Amino acid sequence: MEDFVFDTWVTDNKLSSTAASLLHEEGLTDADTLSLLTEELVDGFKLNIGDTLRIKRGLKSLKKGLPGPLLGDISTKSLAKDATLSSIVEDLIKSGKYVDDALSGDDKLKPTTGHDSKSKPLLIPDFIGDTIFGDESDEEEEIALSGASRFVVRTKKKKPSLDDISLSQWISANAYILTELIDRGSIDSLQAVKDYLSHTAKIGDFLQDNYRKSVLTYDNAFRKKQAKTGMTWARDEVHLAMHLLERRAKPQKPQTSEKKGQAGSARQPTPRDTAGSPICLDYNQEGGCKRAICKFSHTCLAQGCLQRHPQIMHSKLTAESGVPGR
Repeated sequence: MEDFVFDTWVTDNKLSSTAASLLHEEGLTDADTLSLLTEELVDGFKLNIGDTLRIKRGLKSLKKGLPGPLLGDISTKSLAKDATLSSIVEDLIKSGKYVDDALSGDDKLKPTTGHDSKSKPLLIPDFIGDTIFGDESDEEEEIALSGASRFVVRTKKKKPSLDDISLSQWISANAYILTELIDRGSIDSLQAVKDYLSHTAKIGDFLQDNYRKSVLTYDNAFRKKQAKTGMTWARDEVHLAMHLLERRAKPQKPQTSEKKGQAGSARQPTPRDTAGSPICLDYNQEGGCKRAICKFSHTCLAQGCLQRHPQIMHSKLTAESGVPGR
C-alpha cells in the first residue's frame, strides 16, 4: 500500500472542512487509527448525512488496502498490551456490534448476528402510555386517618393488560417498536422492514374474523418467540394461530319463507269484475271514490255480487230486492 496522506484521503472522499477538522481533533489522521473506526463511532460524530456516508465509504476502501489483519481478525490478547487500542475495543464491545466469543476458544473479535437469544422481547404493553416516555413514577393513594395523620400508599404503575388495549393503542405501540428495532439494528434492511410490516398486516387480517383479545394474545406470543429464536417477522406461525385465535361467530341472517304460498307471506289476489278490470277499493268504502276520472271498476266487492253499487250498500240493497247475496 502506498504511503497514506490524510489530506489526500480527505480530498479523494470529498469530505467537508468540518468533517476533516473533527477527524483532526480526534487524532484520526493516520491509516491504522482510521481503520479502527466502526460505523457506530462514525454515527456518533453527528455530522451531516453526506459526510457520514462518505467517511464510511472511505473507511471501507482504506481497510481493503491495508496489509495484515483487519479489525475482524484482531486478537483481544494482543490489543490488551496497548492501552489506547484496548480502550477502543472496550467501546466496541459495549456498543454490542462485536463480542468476544470466549466459549468458542477463539479470542478474535467477531461481528454479532444482530440477534441475541437472551434479548428481551419488545411487547405492545411496554410501549403504551407513560412508559415509552420514561415516566415510570409510582402511583400514590392517600388514605386519611384520624386527626391530622395521613397514610400514603405508593404502588408501581401497572402496564395495561391485553384486555384493556385498544386498536389505536396497538397501532401506536407497534410503530414505536418498529422504530426501536431499527435503532437497535435488529431491523437493518428494507426487506426486514417489509417483513415487519407483513406481520402488521397479518394482525389486521386476523382482526377481521377473530376476537380482538385472541389476536393480541397471538401477537404477544409471536413477539416473544421472535425475540427468542430470531425468526423472520414475515413467518406464518400456524401452530400459534390454531391454539390462540378465537374466531367470531358470524351473525345469523333472518330466515325468510321460501314459498310464497306459506301463511303470512302470500299476497292476496287483486279483486276484479266480470270484465277482468281491478275493482276500486275506495268506491266500496264509506266516503266513496273521490277521483275525477277513476281507472278502476266501480262494482261491489261482496263475494259473488259484482253489481254496480258499493259494498257498504250491499246488505241493504239485497234485502230490498229479496235476492240473498246479491
